[in-house]
Amino acid sequence: MVRDSESGYSPAQLIDRLPAFASLSAEQRDGAKKKMHAQFLQEFEIERRERQMRAVIDSFGARLEEFLRPHHGLSEDSRDAHAALDAATRDLIRELHTLPSGVWLWPDF
Repeated sequence: MVRDSESGYSPAQLIDRLPAFASLSAEQRDGAKKKMHAQFLQEFEIERRERQMRAVIDSFGARLEEFLRPHHGLSEDSRDAHAALDAATRDLIRELHTLPSGVWLWPDF
């Protein structure tokens, strides 16, 4: 969704919503949106973030599958699986907190 400047989470959408840009022609607004979205993708490092998020999600999924496998009682394997799931959960939460949670701005646009 971040890659899509029309319906995703791009700050380029602000150009159509902020009164300061209303006086620009449609062509000027489109040009500004393309430039803003391209810079957003570059500075946000979308490809690196996608790879990192996928790795963390995959690790969490693997640890969850291991934890849900039948273990006999409170064996060392079940304790290890629980500890690994706990660590993967913390990693996933930490990664989610790296995502932006507001309007993304930069000074040189």
